[in-house]
Amino acid sequence: MRTTKTLIAAVAATCMGTGAMAASVSIDTINAAWQNPTPAGVAIDNSGDTVSARWGNGNNPSGYDFTPRSPLGFTLAENTPTVLGTFTHLNFPITGTTLESIQLNFSFGGSVLEDGEGNTFPQGILTASFGAIFDFIHEETTNTAPCGLLQQSGVPCDDIVTVSAQGGADEDILVDNTIFTFTLLGFSNDNGATFSETFVTTENGANSSDLYFDYKVSVIPLPAAGWLLLAGLGALGVAGRRRKSA
Repeated sequence: MRTTKTLIAAVAATCMGTGAMAASVSIDTINAAWQNPTPAGVAIDNSGDTVSARWGNGNNPSGYDFTPRSPLGFTLAENTPTVLGTFTHLNFPITGTTLESIQLNFSFGGSVLEDGEGNTFPQGILTASFGAIFDFIHEETTNTAPCGLLQQSGVPCDDIVTVSAQGGADEDILVDNTIFTFTLLGFSNDNGATFSETFVTTENGANSSDLYFDYKVSVIPLPAAGWLLLAGLGALGVAGRRRKSA
């Protein structure tokens, strides 16, 4: 992804550094919406706190749900895996329409509480937003053995969901002279100990997994041209003092 977003800020940077210190961010808003399903007949409902997509004919339609994390106002720490929200695949035997792919348009906004140089700010003074599109690829398997190599359950056959961020897993946000790099880590079913871009789901049930990300910070050093400018100004000052002495 690697696009850089600029902070909407009321406070300017006071100094420039070459090393990064701890930084923290408070998340105040989270929004998510399903979009661009293939095939187009997939039903989407983005009106509630949980956004959903449904497809297929049968006693129970299959579908995806995504519930953003709540409550809001939680603080993120650097290099700490954090839950974006909970993804659920309703995996039931169906006929008719079968999902092939769909996108989740995800965004959150918050306040920078501490930047990469240890400067702290009141909540709401420095605000920034992050947006990304996650691609979900769906593999609807037949319900008869033999199953594929990723089969985990004893119920034939598990479906496979794969997630990726468009343009790559990283997204940069520029806050004063600190770059916050947010990274999509993937699915985890062990509280963030391990991550995977694939989620294998069991037939005839609701399968849920948390979707995680983390972030790191880096401080933009004063450019080399800036040091040359300062050195030049210093040399002019010395020359001026010498002329006055003469």
